[in-house]
Amino acid sequence: MAEHRWYAIQTTAGHENKVRSLIERRITDDPRPEEERPIRRALVPTQEVVEIKNGKKVTAERTRSTRATCSWTWS
Repeated sequence: MAEHRWYAIQTTAGHENKVRSLIERRITDDPRPEEERPIRRALVPTQEVVEIKNGKKVTAERTRSTRATCSWTWS
């Protein structure tokens, strides 16, 4: 099996998950066996942040970097 590399793509802020879902759909629609697919996985680095809204603590998920990125492995 070939070694996979990580690549990062820049997306418009707020569209990271949409891009990730489009890449994941392309992965699942690929008819080749899983080990032969050029793209294996897509992910968006996020972190949970606690915010206070209307006097209550609310947990929100934010992208981890200031630039919107989506990383995936590609052979």
